[in-house]
Amino acid sequence: SRKLLGRFVDIKGFHASSGIIVWFANHQLGGALWLDYQFDEGIAHLKTGLDLSVLSNNVAGISVSKAALTGLYDGQGKLDLAFQMSTEALESATESGEIIALQFAYTSQGISFYYKGYFHEAEKYFLEGVSLYEKTSQMVWGVIAAGFLGMIYGDMNEYGKAEVYHKKCISIVEDAKFLPSFHNVHKLFLAKIKILNHESDIDLYDLNTLIASHGKNRLAVCESFGTRCIAEIYMNIDDQHMAEA
Repeated sequence: SRKLLGRFVDIKGFHASSGIIVWFANHQLGGALWLDYQFDEGIAHLKTGLDLSVLSNNVAGISVSKAALTGLYDGQGKLDLAFQMSTEALESATESGEIIALQFAYTSQGISFYYKGYFHEAEKYFLEGVSLYEKTSQMVWGVIAAGFLGMIYGDMNEYGKAEVYHKKCISIVEDAKFLPSFHNVHKLFLAKIKILNHESDIDLYDLNTLIASHGKNRLAVCESFGTRCIAEIYMNIDDQHMAEA
């Protein structure tokens, strides 16, 4: 994305196809920076994409840009601004009728409700996001929707449903052969849910290997979720691991 921007961003009067390339470069780079918790820089790139969408009156592009901005604002703790972005994203997606924009928007609205603590409302939007993933195969947002559903059901002590969606998240990542850090994190979540559900098929060797693999993580978002998850595993597996927790 940085190389694409270096080639096109200084060209004045570029054709529409070049504008699309600049939009994608900014959008992809903003999303990547979100995963690495570089919020300010990520927001700047996503806002550039949003400005390009507004200039070209691309309603779907406006929606997708605002959906992505939701995650960065939530990461900064700006929950009201994030909720505004996700609500506007869903309005624009509905106006456009574009199925990919709708998938992103429903998922981002779920993120906003989740971080405000409204789990049942978030559940509704994430379920719609997962349903739309089945039609679009837009994998990153499918992982986000399924992963957050797993966390919601875990938070609500609905461990059977939590297992279903963490397994779905793992399956999406395995099929796509991407984001290995996400793969490991959701395996950790799955192990935690099994422990909380008092399941008897916990293999301690596999669990220790999984925890050790967390050291290979390369994304800040996975460092955050994974480290917390490991702490909860140690807190709940027995009473001998409080120091590690």
